Amino acid sequence: MISAEGLTEGTAVEVHSLRSSPQHNGKHGEVVRFNTTSGRWEVRLTSSGKVLALKPDNLTPLAVAPEPSSDDEEAMYGYSQKKIRRMHQEIIAILVSNTTAPNKLCLDPSGLVCKGKFGGISLFDGVLEDQVGFMDVILLRGIYTEHVLSHDSHDTFSSPNKENLVCTPADEFFFIVGKDGIDMEKWKLRAHAQPTLYADCLVEGRNAKTISELMKSEQCRRAGLRAEEMVALRLYTGMLLGSVLH
Repeated sequence: MISAEGLTEGTAVEVHSLRSSPQHNGKHGEVVRFNTTSGRWEVRLTSSGKVLALKPDNLTPLAVAPEPSSDDEEAMYGYSQKKIRRMHQEIIAILVSNTTAPNKLCLDPSGLVCKGKFGGISLFDGVLEDQVGFMDVILLRGIYTEHVLSHDSHDTFSSPNKENLVCTPADEFFFIVGKDGIDMEKWKLRAHAQPTLYADCLVEGRNAKTISELMKSEQCRRAGLRAEEMVALRLYTGMLLGSVLH
């Protein structure tokens, strides 16, 4: 803990000694601003996002722990964040057939298309399940359902960096795993299945390797990836998926 005299905007605090609203005692929050009229600090609670106007005597600043160094992270977790980022980059590299930045990833600044939209407070407060549905405990079945059984799985779309290439989410899924690449009864991946190609799918920088071939790479072994995770990497770093799927 540090002195209550050090309150500023953004300070992490703990609420205590409230008599009229004791249910908030012990909760943590962040200082938003000081109201000079009321002489109180406005604090946004971490648990609910609710903003309370509180006296300084009811707030205890929390000491902020220093960011761990790479050595500290590696000692605790086996890998530092820097090493994890590097491994991610290496994994992406094995998904393409050349050493240059592939057009399919849309990494060329001239091909980037940035589209964003700010949602309202109701969207912010909503739970993840309301937005994307409940998570399937069987990873492969969940990926299959999203790409093949959703209401828009067979609707066509084009990637911003390959506008002439027309695709569907289902086509992309079977390009990665193959039409016979899944045992539907056991929900097991047949990693040796050949990709099912569709018209003009082999854009520049893309390969048609099987999952089993990719799993043999040194980067994959070092990262300890499961075959289902490799499927996800192929799908979500492949053609840029538009609003049809997400």
